[in-house]
Amino acid sequence: INKVKLVPYVTYDLELKTGLNLIGVPLYLFKGQPSTAKALLAKLPGGSPAISRYVTSTGVQESITRAISGQYVGAADFNLAIEEGYFVRVNSSNNITLDGRAYTRNIPVIQFPGSGQYFVSRPAQDASLFRSWDANSVLKSVSGIKAIFRYNATLQEYREYFRQETGGYGGENFGIDVGQGYIFEVTAASSWDPNSSGALLASDNSGSGSMPSIRLDLPSKTGSGDAFVLRTSNITSRSEERRVGKECTI
Repeated sequence: INKVKLVPYVTYDLELKTGLNLIGVPLYLFKGQPSTAKALLAKLPGGSPAISRYVTSTGVQESITRAISGQYVGAADFNLAIEEGYFVRVNSSNNITLDGRAYTRNIPVIQFPGSGQYFVSRPAQDASLFRSWDANSVLKSVSGIKAIFRYNATLQEYREYFRQETGGYGGENFGIDVGQGYIFEVTAASSWDPNSSGALLASDNSGSGSMPSIRLDLPSKTGSGDAFVLRTSNITSRSEERRVGKECTI
């Protein structure tokens, strides 16, 4: 009998706060789950939710709003990519329930072809692959990144961790969490490989600020046993970072 690794189904509750939320696709989504901007908006209750992405190559923010009538206005529909961040605006706090699984292989290296701002996210991976990253470790690993921003949906404001011109880093460090979106300010062509470096184990949050939102131990089992289901939700990292003044209009 060959050894078979059973991958759990994951039901993921993506929490959205009233106002703006900067999110990412947290899982490898199953068929029938929202794979486009309009499909995601269709899952949101209430009137006039909106989603926005930033296209670095053109410097254009593309936004789609679902009107109260049910029609969609704004940009053309677009696919949701696993390593791209999106702003989602809702009129009241609620959860989006997503079904899928953690990635059991390396995820693609994120390429930054030139200077500009990139909306970035990361999905969940098998614990044997998942590496814990924070803003500090990303800046140390990729010299072409000047600053990383996260959006605190509870306070409705940006936080920043940045490279200082005199050396060292400013702002307060934060984890690069599953299901969250981040804005990378890039000054030169470069790339970030979430599969390399970093730490294999999550921080105990005693100072490094590195805390992935979910880290799944996917057990190896012998035989063809039944599938199993896990349920989890997004958990954001520390939120006391320095406030910065940026805007997103959707």
